[in-house]
Amino acid sequence: MERALNIAKYIISYCSKQGRPVSNLQVQKILFFLQVKYYKAFGEWLFLDEIEAWPYGPVVRGVYDVFFGYGGSKIDNIYECNINEEIKNFINPIINELSRKNPWQLVEQTHKKGGSWDTTFRQKGKYAIINKDLIAKDINIL
Repeated sequence: MERALNIAKYIISYCSKQGRPVSNLQVQKILFFLQVKYYKAFGEWLFLDEIEAWPYGPVVRGVYDVFFGYGGSKIDNIYECNINEEIKNFINPIINELSRKNPWQLVEQTHKKGGSWDTTFRQKGKYAIINKDLIAKDINIL
């Protein structure tokens, strides 16, 4: 099991090495989709950190707190990340695909009606924790 911050640093490093740095907004959405896709593939969570329903979609608060200072700018950093090779092999193609999308396309995907973000945001309001049972049902939003 990984920590979301470690995965986020890996996403940033991977994208920077590809010459396609990402913003904090993109990192948050990619994290969310990795969580959903990993659960769909393996029936377990990639990371245990809670995901919250923020106005622009799902957010891992601890990751946001580390990178919020970048605002909407691209984060062009390389971090030392110790992630299992099997996990890298699974997430690399997903990161590669999603990092090519406009951040607002990713936001739109996370806001799909009936999805975990939409349900939580409408029922509990902003900054509420998105229940993992709802996230597990999001396999259809990808």
